[in-house]
Amino acid sequence: MANTFIVSEATLRPEDLVPKFIATLDSLIEEATMAPGADAPHKVERIGKVQAWLGNLESRLYCPAYYAEQSEWDLEVLFDLLDEFAPEGTYFGAAEGDGACFGFWALED
Repeated sequence: MANTFIVSEATLRPEDLVPKFIATLDSLIEEATMAPGADAPHKVERIGKVQAWLGNLESRLYCPAYYAEQSEWDLEVLFDLLDEFAPEGTYFGAAEGDGACFGFWALED
C-alpha cells in the first residue's frame, strides 16, 4: 500500500496553502529529478517548465494584490501539479469528509 501524508490541515486560506503546496512540490520535483527512467528527456523538460512557473509564482507572493486576484488560479495549477508529481500509488486532493485537509491519498484498487 502506498504511503499517504497530509500537506495542510484546518485552513482554506490561499496565504496558508500556497507556500505549503510550493514547498511540497519543490520536494517532489527534487525526488523526480533523481529517479532515472525511460522518459528522462521529457521529464527534464517538464520539470524545467514547472520550476519556471514556480519562480514566477513565488515572486507574485510578495504582491499585496496577488491573493485577491491570482491565488485561486494558482491554487488550481498547484493542485494539478501536485497530482501530476504525486508519489506512485497516490493522488493529491482533499481528504474524504474534510475539505480543509489536503494531502496525498492511496489510489483505490
